[in-house]
Amino acid sequence: MAQIKNPYLALFSLYFSSLPLQNLQASMMYDFEEIQIEDSSVTRVYGLNNKGDLAGTYRDGNISRSFVYSDGKTEIFDAPNSNATAVYDVSDDGSKVGYFSSDQNGTQGFLSSNDSFSSFSIDGFTTTNLYGFSENGNLVGAVAQDSYNAFYSFNGVNNILNVDGISSSAAFGVNDSGLVVGEAKNDEGWHGFLWQGDSFTLLDVPGASKTLAYGVNNHGIVVGSYEMYNQTFGYLFDGLDYHTISLPGSTFTSLWDINDHGQIAGWYEQDDMKYGFVSKNAVPVSEPSILALFLLSFFVILYIRNSHTNFSFHPAKLERRKPYSR
Repeated sequence: MAQIKNPYLALFSLYFSSLPLQNLQASMMYDFEEIQIEDSSVTRVYGLNNKGDLAGTYRDGNISRSFVYSDGKTEIFDAPNSNATAVYDVSDDGSKVGYFSSDQNGTQGFLSSNDSFSSFSIDGFTTTNLYGFSENGNLVGAVAQDSYNAFYSFNGVNNILNVDGISSSAAFGVNDSGLVVGEAKNDEGWHGFLWQGDSFTLLDVPGASKTLAYGVNNHGIVVGSYEMYNQTFGYLFDGLDYHTISLPGSTFTSLWDINDHGQIAGWYEQDDMKYGFVSKNAVPVSEPSILALFLLSFFVILYIRNSHTNFSFHPAKLERRKPYSR
């Protein structure tokens, strides 16, 4: 059973080995590009790979359909014999994961690569949703019987999240090291979480009524959303501080993915319309170096100084473009 541990101690090696924090603080003015599928009032972006390709869903009348945007082209994707399809992630080689519903089999996850398509389900559950995967084959999602439970799968071994006090959960993102992020509900409400092996840590933006985590990259940077003052904001968590990112004029901004270059993607709501977005600039990241060893030697000092997380707000610019044709 996973145990709740201190986030700084549990994730120290991930965050401090690869991220120059002083650069992060100085670069948090984001420039976003809007994503909208033509003639659709609902476009959501959920997945982003290291090439900048996007995956998401859109509303086609009363039907939920999916798309992948790559190299300036939009591919509409529907699972075979499905009533609805949701693509949630796309890998660097163009493989896709998500879930679909059909009259015969209910809701199942799927993996699609080139011309191949395979369904994914976990025995003993009526519903299996796949939400994310890593470049080395980690899979995450949620299974349901009486309630939803997050799962992590690697090399055919399925791990269902089992933490005392958690009544419902879902996993949305995972990196190559097996660090999983998602949402979890307990008696106090909804929280984001970090899960790796036996380590389980809740994430809460200070003062928020709800915090959810959706994406994590190989540098350990987490993105998600939180609720405060009857609005939903996006956030980026660098291991020490939460940074708010909200699109101009929006009362709902949700960050769903971040790639290894620091680009982020998600969706927002404005005037009863839902639009996807992707950042044109990125949080700078670096490979482990002498700087990482220097930060390591001062970890104890940093931990004491940051025994509570800080909270900051960062503005964003938005570029509206002509809707993408289907």
